[in-house]
Amino acid sequence: MCVVVLIVFSVFYETAHSPDIFICIIYSILIHIMSSSGSETDNGSQNTIDKLYEIFDRSQIEIKITSTQKYGDLELVEYTATYNGPPYKNKCFTIVVAPKYISIVGIKYENETNCLLSGNSILEKIETFARNIGVSFISLNDGSQIYIDEFKSYSLATYYILLHEVSWYNAKGYVSKKIEEEKIYNKKIIETPMNEDKKIVSNKLYSSVVDVLHGYGIQESETLGGIMQKLDGLRKEGTYGYELMMTIKMFVDLVKSSGILQYDISLRKEIKTLGGKRSRNKTRKTKKSAKRSRNRKNKTLYYK
Repeated sequence: MCVVVLIVFSVFYETAHSPDIFICIIYSILIHIMSSSGSETDNGSQNTIDKLYEIFDRSQIEIKITSTQKYGDLELVEYTATYNGPPYKNKCFTIVVAPKYISIVGIKYENETNCLLSGNSILEKIETFARNIGVSFISLNDGSQIYIDEFKSYSLATYYILLHEVSWYNAKGYVSKKIEEEKIYNKKIIETPMNEDKKIVSNKLYSSVVDVLHGYGIQESETLGGIMQKLDGLRKEGTYGYELMMTIKMFVDLVKSSGILQYDISLRKEIKTLGGKRSRNKTRKTKKSAKRSRNRKNKTLYYK
């Protein structure tokens, strides 16, 4: 841009022209350069939307750019997908796409929503998109909620940890550096009787939760994990409705507000890109490495 301006200036300096014409020409050049740069950005964003539509059905969702931020040469573009149904709270997911990674701002579990796509389906498709564009990893901060209605919800992470010892995102391979420590610690907590945990017993919600649990034949002397298993079993039976969901909410809120579980919400999953070096440079396994591989396969790292 500087070179073009200098050339134009030198031409006008050697010839007699009105200063106003000179300013107009310089202004036109700058506008052209800026608009060209914007077009490249728009084209790149549109290409990203097109790649998303190769994975997500256009008849089900609409994808739009909701924000763009630049940090030097780094550009972060936020894309939001809404379900093509009722116009009220039908957000399916929001992601931020950068050159080397994707950040999940939220999928349907972050807000009460009318999106009819399952959380599993959305996450799988985002990962497919990530592999297709060759990013290194996907990151997120887990704020997932299970909504009973528009205003009442409880923590999906706490609920899932009580049932499976890891969160829903952990089970999908999204982990923090503390995952192994968390699993060991939380397992001990889950296996502790509710009335033996001092933080639980001293919580102001405790007596109310105990009274409600008694209505389902559940005693406070049972373990936290055992109580959650029973409540979730009743939910799956479908015999109880709204009142049971409110009981689950009260129990999960009691555990979460007591702060007895360890969970780092900053999570990350490495993505193996299509056609990457790992897939091209396969080598023969020795007997020793093959044995190690078999041993690894026999171990369950994440719970479903």
